Amino acid sequence: MQESKPKDLIKWQNLCDALRIKPGWANKDFWAPHVIYDKNNKTYYLYYLSESVSDTIGKCLGAATSKNPEGPFTDKGTPLLCRETFLNIDPMAFDDSAAGKKLLYWGSGYKAIKVQDLAEDRLSFKPGSVVPDVIHPISNRDTENYQKLIEGAWVVHNGDYYYLFYSGDNCCGVNAHYAVMAARSKSAMGLFETMAEAAGKKSSVILERNERWKGPGHNSVVKDAANQY
Repeated sequence: MQESKPKDLIKWQNLCDALRIKPGWANKDFWAPHVIYDKNNKTYYLYYLSESVSDTIGKCLGAATSKNPEGPFTDKGTPLLCRETFLNIDPMAFDDSAAGKKLLYWGSGYKAIKVQDLAEDRLSFKPGSVVPDVIHPISNRDTENYQKLIEGAWVVHNGDYYYLFYSGDNCCGVNAHYAVMAARSKSAMGLFETMAEAAGKKSSVILERNERWKGPGHNSVVKDAANQY
């Protein structure tokens, strides 16, 4: 959410504090952290993105571990995944208990949001696992289209469906045009049906710019003690 630059800087500084030691493969633009807890080995796993030190590679996904949620986290030493520009952004780890899978969502840089099985160590992808697109951007000249670029995936499982919350299309600056959208699928691997497709609506937006927030987006969803999302 974009409210003020100081808060953005605080978020960035908090991630740097959590990592403490900057990994050798990255040099700037640390953001979009997501932490998941593995109760079996009592370890917290931090997924994030940063800019590669290479002049020919863009953003990379990183992974780090800690025994405490506040850190310090230790990076695994090499990036999890690298590609050109900012295709590899906004990681979100999700344990699909119904299918017994450990998954990582990310993307997109005007491309589809993707998902892939993590290995048991959570620090690499499962060998031979597929990388399906879970939802695609929509390219048109409609000024109200928030889905030209999609990012910030967050998935929850409720009843028969997996629900994907995602954001687009321009998060920041004076011309921010950003909103939260929703989609659903009966498989965590997709393909996800957008709310617009499911309900016959013009768009899948559930929250957009208002009097307080210039660019609401990149949300997370939690369930409280009363089982309310």
